[in-house]
Amino acid sequence: MKKLVFVLLGCAIVFGGIFGFLAYKNKMAAEFMANMPIPAIPVTATKATQQNWPRTVPAIGVMEAQHGVDVSTEVAGTVQNILFESGNRVAKGDLLVQLDAEVEQAELRSVQAQLDLAQSDVRRARALAPNKTISISALDKAESDAKVAAAAVGRLTAVIAKKTIVAPFDGMLGIRRINLGQYLDPGTPIVNLQDLSAMLVNFGVSQRVLSDIHVGQPIRMATDSYPGRIFEGKVTTIAPLIDDRTGMVAIQGRFENADGSLRPGMFARLDIILPDMQQTTIVPQTAVSYSLYGNALYVINRSKNEKGEEIATVERAMVETGARRGNWVIVTKGISPGAEIVTSGQLKLTNGAHVTVTESEVLTPPQTLPLE
Repeated sequence: MKKLVFVLLGCAIVFGGIFGFLAYKNKMAAEFMANMPIPAIPVTATKATQQNWPRTVPAIGVMEAQHGVDVSTEVAGTVQNILFESGNRVAKGDLLVQLDAEVEQAELRSVQAQLDLAQSDVRRARALAPNKTISISALDKAESDAKVAAAAVGRLTAVIAKKTIVAPFDGMLGIRRINLGQYLDPGTPIVNLQDLSAMLVNFGVSQRVLSDIHVGQPIRMATDSYPGRIFEGKVTTIAPLIDDRTGMVAIQGRFENADGSLRPGMFARLDIILPDMQQTTIVPQTAVSYSLYGNALYVINRSKNEKGEEIATVERAMVETGARRGNWVIVTKGISPGAEIVTSGQLKLTNGAHVTVTESEVLTPPQTLPLE
């Protein structure tokens, strides 16, 4: 019996020690985890900036030359001579194509002879009329015959002139579309001619902003063909008619093109610059996360812990954004100017996460809002 008591007592001591050790171990582990510093996620940050930006009306437009035409023939004929090369620059009046006009020239000689005879008859009739040697009706017929012959000469002269095709204005030629010996019907395109000294841009804006737009207003334009280059122009025409199906107003702007960079048919992104300014809060586009549920960014809040050490946590803020231009986006609601925001590293963040700012970017926005 005593042996059993000693065995039981020994087991109690052994197991009590084991359980006591385990409890002590768990307590120490819990204390260690409770006191262990929360790992901070590295991010880059900057501050939201407030600036006065000019108000703009964005639009998409298509360019056309101030003068552009497919040079064609008004009369039928066979190509006798081609006096231009594709891509040449030409001046107004330069000869481009000569059509065969031998038949018309022969007919012209014939009707010219008839005109000469008719004019001689008129002179004789006028000399004899005072003496009443011929009747007044004979004089009238001679004068009528002379007029008919003169009209025939004028018609053939005009036809021959139309077979000499010249450039209607200064410009650059496109690709030749005809060949020597080819028979051309009236209206057959010969070559495209474009005056590239200035470009017109056609675009539309909503009737809601019609009261803000007037002729002479400045326009800024960017194209995919010349990244980073901004072209300056002006509004030249505002259509009097509003499209009742779309509510859009057609507008045309003009841009000087001395170096010939701009070409007809190019698409362009435009900003009509309005005269008044607006205060806006802008942030880098990389700071905003876009989703179907709304746009958000992370705001950094700085505080001190019990030991007096500075800690930084993030709070997810839903924001409303406006125009996006270049690397910038306007935030119309959700944050205040001067708020410190995360610009990279957002994928690892959650509300309340501790962060460490590895690089604090000091960004200086441009004085004018760049086009996208």
